Amino acid sequence: MPTLLLTGFEPFDGGTVNPSGEVARRLDGARIAAATVVGRVLPVSFERLPALIGELVDRGAPDAMLGMGLAAAEPMIRLEQFAINRAHSERADNDGLAPDDRPLDAVGPAARIATLPLGPVVARLRAAGIPARLSFHAGTHCCNLWLYHALAALERRDRRIPCAFIHLPCLPEQALATPTASMPLDLMVEAVRLVAANAIDQA
Repeated sequence: MPTLLLTGFEPFDGGTVNPSGEVARRLDGARIAAATVVGRVLPVSFERLPALIGELVDRGAPDAMLGMGLAAAEPMIRLEQFAINRAHSERADNDGLAPDDRPLDAVGPAARIATLPLGPVVARLRAAGIPARLSFHAGTHCCNLWLYHALAALERRDRRIPCAFIHLPCLPEQALATPTASMPLDLMVEAVRLVAANAIDQA
């Protein structure tokens, strides 16, 4: 049976919850279209993530891959078209590392592009009443790192499968502590199901 690898992140920067990790847990084992979802929660770690991504690709040989992360203050589902070859953060990851404008791969390309066509996905989300938009790149933190290294891992293994990254808003409980845009978890789960269905259709 085909599988879709769906990853989220653990809480970071002093937070106690990360919606991306919650969605990954919620959908782990679910059937979407013809595929089974394998949901995993990953560490927010610049150093550990590349190897973990490679292991997930090798172990699971997924037919499609979606990463998810939190974009605080983002009011809608955001689909990332590019990953750039840069790591930079003024806030440390969960290992205490805050990279200062360094390449992710000294010999890698300047950018990699998601292999899932995202324009139709945004249209489908909006048609379902879910706020969504395209974004040109995934930033310079671990979300960008995930997309860059996931695409690199697939290239090295000659795996031509749909792969993309989804940024999620805060949960309402997060917005109680620091007023910001938020979205209910159930709506995020519905949105990710729709993106996953498109990825499986393309696989």
